[in-house]
Amino acid sequence: MRLVIKLGGSLLTEISRRRPLLEQLMRVHNQGHRCLLVHGGGKLLTSYLEKAGISSQFIHGLRVTDAPTRDAALMVMGGLLNKQLVVEIQNLGGRALGVCGDAGLITARKAESEAYGGADLGYVGEVEHVDGRLLAQLHALGLIVVMASLAPDARGEFYNINADLLAASCAAALQADRLIFLTDVDGVLDAGGNRLNNLSRDQVDSLVAQGAVGGGMLPKLKSCLMALEKGVQCVRIVPGYGEGSLLRALEPKLDSRGTEIR
Repeated sequence: MRLVIKLGGSLLTEISRRRPLLEQLMRVHNQGHRCLLVHGGGKLLTSYLEKAGISSQFIHGLRVTDAPTRDAALMVMGGLLNKQLVVEIQNLGGRALGVCGDAGLITARKAESEAYGGADLGYVGEVEHVDGRLLAQLHALGLIVVMASLAPDARGEFYNINADLLAASCAAALQADRLIFLTDVDGVLDAGGNRLNNLSRDQVDSLVAQGAVGGGMLPKLKSCLMALEKGVQCVRIVPGYGEGSLLRALEPKLDSRGTEIR
């Protein structure tokens, strides 16, 4: 299978939580599946910014990114965290390649303010292009590609891209069999806090209209729908904690945890 896995939240920044997931990733890779791991690093970036005396502001679940924040994201997410993940995978016996828009894999463009109520988010980008052919060639070499959620535009200006959006765009370019969002929550919840096992487009629209979803879940759900519209076979939002969580997320039928978007 062609798999795109997005890792975020405390699952990404806490070594004790990400280690079991990377071990499962290696099991999946060794079974012959082609894996792309997409990551953000918002919590680690926020901590770094706080130490530097830079405040964080979010609009529609996206971080407002001025030039100092963008540069910090490049250092923290594109540098430190990306290379830590690469080395950890290699220590488990894999061959990993850490990328951040390198070799024209991803081309970004500045996010349009109209999509966010007229707010200028600064160096927040949207995905202009994904070179799915090059990604497939890297997979054919036996590499696990580890992609940080930043990329340059055509002029070389780097932008911070929402990791959920980037994962969905890559899944669409690869025509992935599965797009898996590993999170530190149980899945998508309704207004009463109950987990929803399955969701359709109409149900997602209804949840948004009710104000039942917000923060980081809003761009995640929009990314899920975009991926499905562009040919991705299956999209799941699942909790990454617990034994075998990634392996269970790849089963034909989703178990009692997480949410599948249809």
